Amino acid sequence: MSDPEKSAAMKIKIPEKGGSRLMLVDIAEKLTQKLMKEGQLSDKQDVLIRQMNLKFGLEEDEKNLIRNIQEPWLLDAALDAFATGENKSGVLGKLNQG
Repeated sequence: MSDPEKSAAMKIKIPEKGGSRLMLVDIAEKLTQKLMKEGQLSDKQDVLIRQMNLKFGLEEDEKNLIRNIQEPWLLDAALDAFATGENKSGVLGKLNQG
C-alpha cells in the first residue's frame, strides 16, 4: 500500500463489529474515489514538473511548490499557461492564485 493509500485508509472510519455490508461498500467506494482524485492530482503535478523542467529547468523549491498544490484547477491553470507559451514566472505565478 502506497503512502497516499495508507493516509486515505487511516482517515476513513471502519464500522465496528455488526456494521452493515452496505456501509462497507460505501466506504470502499469513497476510498476508491479519493484515491483516484489523488492519483489525478499527482499525475498533473508530475506532468507540469516534467514539462517545466525540460523547458526552463526547475529548482528543487519550485518542484516542491508544484507538489504541494492540492487544487486541481490551479494545476490546470498552470498547465494551460505553459501550453500557451507563458514564461517560467508566469506559469509559477498561476499556482499562487489560490
